[in-house]
Amino acid sequence: MRAWAEAAEKGLTTPRIDTKVAEVHARYRQAAATAQNALKAYKETGDQAEYIRAFGVVRSVASELISLIVPLITPDKAAKLQNDLNKAVTL
Repeated sequence: MRAWAEAAEKGLTTPRIDTKVAEVHARYRQAAATAQNALKAYKETGDQAEYIRAFGVVRSVASELISLIVPLITPDKAAKLQNDLNKAVTL
């Protein structure tokens, strides 16, 4: 998000992209909160199903967010974001 914010401050984005990034980021935060609650439930009950589903939603929304901001950031930052997401998925 920092990279997108920096690009937006420099006028390198469009209002349409800014709106879309804000919408997807809000969905990401909501999905992350749901996954956090599902993780707590998993720790209490041992049932992985809801956590796996919630984590999948977070992963999907994070991928969407990355794809939106990749054109706005340097290639090395884009590669780092994708690498970080890949690491998180394999944990």
